[in-house]
Parts: sequence; structure tokens; C-alpha cells
Amino acid sequence: MLSLTIFGATLAYTALNIYLLAKIMPLPITLMPQTADFRATTRARVAA
Repeated sequence: MLSLTIFGATLAYTALNIYLLAKIMPLPITLMPQTADFRATTRARVAA
């Protein structure tokens, strides 16, 4: 039961850090690196 609480607290702390990071740098890259990367490469491929 204790390990579950520690896991939950770690998850909440990580989520808070990501949220604060997203507020400092309002870019979708901070939240979805794979999606943004995929979009960028696709756009570059289409433009080329």
C-alpha cells in the first residue's frame, strides 16, 4: 500500500513538472515530442 502512495506522489510530481515546463515554454513539443517531430519531418518531406 505504501509503494502505491509513493508511486502516486511521484506521478503527481512528474505531471506538475511537465505542466510547469509547458507553461514556461508553451510549445506542443514539451508535451508531445514524437507527434511534433513526426509533423515536422512530414512537413519537411512534403515541402522538399
